[in-house]
Amino acid sequence: MTITRNEFDVFFYLLKNYGKAIKREELLYNIWGYEKTIETRATDDTVKRLRRKLNAVNSIVSIDTVWGYGFRIKVNKNSEQYNEIRHELFIEFINLGGNYSKRTSKS
Repeated sequence: MTITRNEFDVFFYLLKNYGKAIKREELLYNIWGYEKTIETRATDDTVKRLRRKLNAVNSIVSIDTVWGYGFRIKVNKNSEQYNEIRHELFIEFINLGGNYSKRTSKS
């Protein structure tokens, strides 16, 4: 699976904050550098592409929308221990991270 640098950055940020809902504004600031609240679909479009790619590889990870707020990472396994889930997420992240599209500018 190939992902763009922005997709990688969003996935990594959500993964670092596993279990927490992250505001769209927080992603806009930390990924794209927007300091003000602006009307943009950058986060939604990036998450949409990531979801499509994660589904295509039958990932155990999904990205949930927290309505009116933002997004959170979800693991699609009910009975796993927390540390095992974190380990699986880390392995999946490593597998994704080595294969992102190289871009010279953030877009």
